[in-house]
Amino acid sequence: KLKKEIKQKYALSLYRDEKIFLSAAAEIAEMDLYEFIAECKKNNIPVIGYSSEELDKELDFYTKDD
Repeated sequence: KLKKEIKQKYALSLYRDEKIFLSAAAEIAEMDLYEFIAECKKNNIPVIGYSSEELDKELDFYTKDD
């Protein structure tokens, strides 16, 4: 449990500091995207504020396997 908590805090930190995209942070935290968004909300980290380029990259990430 401690290992997962550390990964989540690390992912939140990287995402908050804009070092990685939301999808990558969720992957590091070993959470699905919606769980990670909820965790961001609990920690007062905004998840909306994408530029159109960032949004396109996120969408590409999730649709690349289709």
